[in-house]
Amino acid sequence: MERVIIGTGSAAEAIYWVYKNRITCFGDDEQRGKTLFGLPVIGIDEAVERYRDNAEYLVAIPSAHHLLSRLPLGKESRVILAHEALAGSDYKKLFTIESSDSEYPDSEYSHTKFSFSKDARIASEEVEQCVNLHRHMGAGVYIRSVDIVVTERCSLRCRECSNLMQYYHKPRDYSAKELAEAVDALLDCVDILYELRIIGGEPLMNKEVYQLIDKLAQDERIRRLVIFTNGTIVPPPEAWPLMRGDKVVFRITDYGTLSRNLSRLEEALIREKIAYTTSRIEKWSPCASIERHGRAPAALEALFLGCCAKNLLTLLDGKLYHCPFMANAMNLGAVPPCSSDSLRLSYVQKLARDERIAVMRDFIFHKINFPTCDYCAGRPYGQGNLNPAEQAAAPLLFSPYPKRL
Repeated sequence: MERVIIGTGSAAEAIYWVYKNRITCFGDDEQRGKTLFGLPVIGIDEAVERYRDNAEYLVAIPSAHHLLSRLPLGKESRVILAHEALAGSDYKKLFTIESSDSEYPDSEYSHTKFSFSKDARIASEEVEQCVNLHRHMGAGVYIRSVDIVVTERCSLRCRECSNLMQYYHKPRDYSAKELAEAVDALLDCVDILYELRIIGGEPLMNKEVYQLIDKLAQDERIRRLVIFTNGTIVPPPEAWPLMRGDKVVFRITDYGTLSRNLSRLEEALIREKIAYTTSRIEKWSPCASIERHGRAPAALEALFLGCCAKNLLTLLDGKLYHCPFMANAMNLGAVPPCSSDSLRLSYVQKLARDERIAVMRDFIFHKINFPTCDYCAGRPYGQGNLNPAEQAAAPLLFSPYPKRL
């Protein structure tokens, strides 16, 4: 029987090293066409078509609810979640390794050299996230990540920004107080939030963001705080003490010469001993237009299920959305108001626990039809064809709803 690991992240790497040479390939729509550990990465549907019922599918994607319907459940095939795939192994010893030259003389990894693609601490957290999310998939509200929009301002004006920042003509910062209140409401509605991702715009343009980070880093209900930045801003000296601690991680996108302070930012992060990753995006997908397409309900569901951003839960102005496009399109007034496409958390917060859990689980894990998706061009898996971060001279125009109809 063939064995296919679904995913290519840290959990997939851990599962690979547990199963060693018993893996056939990896299935990942975003990374298809590449290789990992010398094995091919193919699309998930391609893997199912190729192996059908003659395979074990080892799921290593944390947010797997919408994925499971794509995998076969036959007499011969098996779908194995991460906590099951890693059960009984000493995979946690992988996290103690310091470099690819280290070895494990006293474990099942004897004579095997290994290092995660990411920093070992970050990788260990991501594996544990995946394991725990899968273990609790049938009950409660365990969420991998939520993006919180702290500002509509950005230091760049990317024409094809999928978060729609290029359409804001009078962008505003959100205060630390209102942001903290929104996060409190969110945390009252979930059992565990593994990662709160601070985004914008460019979040470091909001001068109150450091005060917010300091407060949130002390909240035990949040496992990790991630600041997404474009490498244009270096925090001032007084901000660094507010961001120290194991919870805080910077994720920097390198846009070449546009990321004019990238080196200075990386040097400061190293000096302050704050974990960070830097990535260079080669291509963007054309998904920044706001235009009604008139899709039928079945087409909307297919668009959502095939979207690589469908699980980028986004908190904006006290409401929870499934992705930044929905959140900002609604916030801009560029699409029809649709209460079913978001959750007002201050309302959900007041419900009895059982009802609160049911409402959150239905919205996050089961809902697949969102009318706002009809205004999106779609964001399918795979690499796009646009050069990233091409700049616009001024904010882009759009016709606010309902004038645009």
